[in-house]
Amino acid sequence: MTDTKWFSLGVKSTDKTLIFFILTIYHKIRKSYNILIIILSVDVTKSDYDVPKIEMDYYVTTPYKTKNTPHIMVGKDNETYFVKFNEKNNNRIGINELVCNLIGLKLELPLFEPIIAIISEELIKNNDQLKEFPEGEHFAQKYLEPFDTVATYMSQGRNLTEELIANVRHVPDFLIFDKFVENYDRHQGNICLLPSIALPNKVDYHLFDHDLAFQRDIVHNGSIKQIRQFQRQLEHVFFLVEGVTKRRLFDRISNKINFVKSDIPDIIKSIPSTWVTDNRDYINEIEEVLNDFTDRTVDSYLEFNKDKFPFYNK
Repeated sequence: MTDTKWFSLGVKSTDKTLIFFILTIYHKIRKSYNILIIILSVDVTKSDYDVPKIEMDYYVTTPYKTKNTPHIMVGKDNETYFVKFNEKNNNRIGINELVCNLIGLKLELPLFEPIIAIISEELIKNNDQLKEFPEGEHFAQKYLEPFDTVATYMSQGRNLTEELIANVRHVPDFLIFDKFVENYDRHQGNICLLPSIALPNKVDYHLFDHDLAFQRDIVHNGSIKQIRQFQRQLEHVFFLVEGVTKRRLFDRISNKINFVKSDIPDIIKSIPSTWVTDNRDYINEIEEVLNDFTDRTVDSYLEFNKDKFPFYNK
């Protein structure tokens, strides 16, 4: 009689396919060689940055007629999504959006949960509004109603005051987050207002639209005029942050960012492999931008904008 050989195997993996593969091999080996493998523990863990992939079922509408505008679509799961398409042979829109959203959510900022939308060739062919885009994987976020941007809210004659914003004390988080990801495209059209769950009769700022992030050249090569123009846009959105009266609010988000920086490699790994091709150098640049952020970045930001912060000279 052939002796039975005993082996123990501890497995920890984020990949269920790997576990299935090990079990399959075990059964084949056991039949041939009478080897008994005992899997003592199987720990299938879920990463904080696992992004679900959902196939889109049909196109609904395109609410805005601007460059890189999101398209409203319904997925096979019957949920409604904002889908932001990559350009042909250029996946940087999806890369920027995904990285910024994962970072923002880790910082506990009010952003929307991202998904990867799978768009079929048939869906593209059947909708004239989509024919300029490639099939495949694209960035998307769940669509929530009622959805109003600051711009549309104010264009309807409604008065948007600081007292109406439930999360106005988190404005420093928004400002420093945009600085962290080098986003100089924050304006009334890409901040939306959703009813506050915590405070009825108030609304919360929610941030979206980060396809123009990581614009390091504006900082290193841009003129003061360009940067000032960006700051003037923020003034109209965040009311000169008059409610922000303490420096420690900026230190709070800075400390959070320094903690999240250790997660940057895992966030980068979440980028779909189909987007990584031909973009490795660009992704390396993104990592450099993120790792360049320090406490001195916040100091410089506040010094540059000290006329906007009541606490600065106190």
